[in-house]
Amino acid sequence: MKQTIGLFIFIMLAAQVALAAALTPQDIIGHKYENSIKFVYNRGIVEGYPDGTYKPDVILNRAELLKIVVGSRYDEFDYEDFGGQACFNDIAGNEWYAKYVCFAKSRGIIVGNPDNTFLPSNSVNHVEALKIMMLGMGINVQEASSGAWYMPYYEKAEDYYLILDELKNTYGSDFSRSQAAEVITRILSMDAQVVQPPIYSSGGGYEPGNVYIGYLQWANSVDLYLMADSGISTYTHQGQAIFFIQGSQVISFDPNGSFTNSYTAGSVTVQNGFTLGTSQILYVGTAYLANTNPITVLSAP
Repeated sequence: MKQTIGLFIFIMLAAQVALAAALTPQDIIGHKYENSIKFVYNRGIVEGYPDGTYKPDVILNRAELLKIVVGSRYDEFDYEDFGGQACFNDIAGNEWYAKYVCFAKSRGIIVGNPDNTFLPSNSVNHVEALKIMMLGMGINVQEASSGAWYMPYYEKAEDYYLILDELKNTYGSDFSRSQAAEVITRILSMDAQVVQPPIYSSGGGYEPGNVYIGYLQWANSVDLYLMADSGISTYTHQGQAIFFIQGSQVISFDPNGSFTNSYTAGSVTVQNGFTLGTSQILYVGTAYLANTNPITVLSAP
């Protein structure tokens, strides 16, 4: 009986993985931030459009960004009761975004304008987005007593590797759905459990010369990371398992990028190298497991 139940669970989880892959919006394939979009899309943090697209380069407005941030950090029961409120002069309680905006106001994530408006339909720019995302996701920033209000947020974002290459040294630039997905993924990866010992050495890193692995489990899926700093530009571990997962079988692996990957029970093998660039944390991919039991991930021996 236990074998039958176990096989049923395995088949159901495999079907869920296949379904998730089949439902990937076609307009994100090959996009620069494809895998970060998959990350937030598969978790329901950011939704697609009724026509099955994601529209990665559509510019976000202030209300849309708040929905993404609140939805990624809080459970629905935290903000559901804020629906129907009119917490700003231009926020009607019957608008879909009222619960997100009013919840964010109650938590000090947003303040609004001196005339008690929020301007929900206005496009959000780069530094406005940084402030909302960082405050909304628990990154504390000491505001400046003088100078541009946004510089403490920009500088803190630099420290946390949240400034995207195309947005470096820009402040008022538009901010898109794909860029939000990438930054949200980077922020969530900060919660990853870091595993030692290091698996590579070449100068730089959390400790001099080290690259570590990290992981973050969500039920039967485990997001896998490599962690280093700008002192290490590439990592190669060809043809060998780098992630050993204890406590469950790996039934599928969705890699980040166009790498050739394989998996066996309890491990993930990466055939090619990774380019770390200037990222301190690199999302490698998501392993799907045969059950939801808490697992431990170990680095290669």
